[in-house]
Amino acid sequence: MKTNPNLRADGTVRAFEIPNSLWTFQLLKILRSVEGVSDVKQNWFNVHRFSFKFHGEPCVVVNEEWVGDRYLVGPENLVASKLDVTRLHEAFQSYRLWWLADWDWKAKDDPAAPNTGPAFFVAVVACFAYFSALSDFSLGAFPKEVSSILTFVLLVLPVLLCGLSHFAVVSGSELSKLRQWVQITGAALFAPLFGALLALLAYGKSP
Repeated sequence: MKTNPNLRADGTVRAFEIPNSLWTFQLLKILRSVEGVSDVKQNWFNVHRFSFKFHGEPCVVVNEEWVGDRYLVGPENLVASKLDVTRLHEAFQSYRLWWLADWDWKAKDDPAAPNTGPAFFVAVVACFAYFSALSDFSLGAFPKEVSSILTFVLLVLPVLLCGLSHFAVVSGSELSKLRQWVQITGAALFAPLFGALLALLAYGKSP
C-alpha cells in the first residue's frame, strides 16, 4: 500500500498517511495484526475514525478533512508524543491491495518486487481496445488457409506484446528468475483474456 510517512530527524516515524480506500475490516485487520496494539475501536461520526493504543499510548486514525482521500495514523497527541510508530507503518506499507485504487501491487514483505500494477492495467486496456477493433474485422474475404493463419497471428500477437511489456518491467529487478517468469507469463495470458472478455461483454460477440 502507498503511504506517506512523517519522519523525525532521527528517522523514526511520527505518523503516516494512508489512502481512505481501505474497507473497515481491512483497517482493523492490519491494526490488530501489529504487536503492541490494543483496545481498537471504531468511532462513528467522529473525525477520529478509529482509536487504539500502541504500547499503551493512545493513537488514532484521523479523517483528514482537508485532504479527502487520506487518513492520518499516529499518536493522539501528535505534537508532544515521542512514540515511534515505525512498526505500524511497516504493517500498512506491506499490506497488499487487490484493486486498482492502489497501484502498489508489491508482494507482502518483499521490497524487491517491482510495481507491476500499472503495466498490467495498461495491458488489459490495450487488449480491450485491440479486441474491440477486431470485433468489426472480417476474415471472410481471405481463403480458408490464410484466414486460419491470420486468426492465429491476431490472437497470439497481444499475448506476445503483453509478455514483452511485462518482461521490460520485471527484468533487471531483484526478483528471482522464477518469480519474474511467473509474472511475465501471468500478464501474457491473463491481460489478453481479460481484454477479450471485456470486449465480449461490451459488444456481445467474440472478437
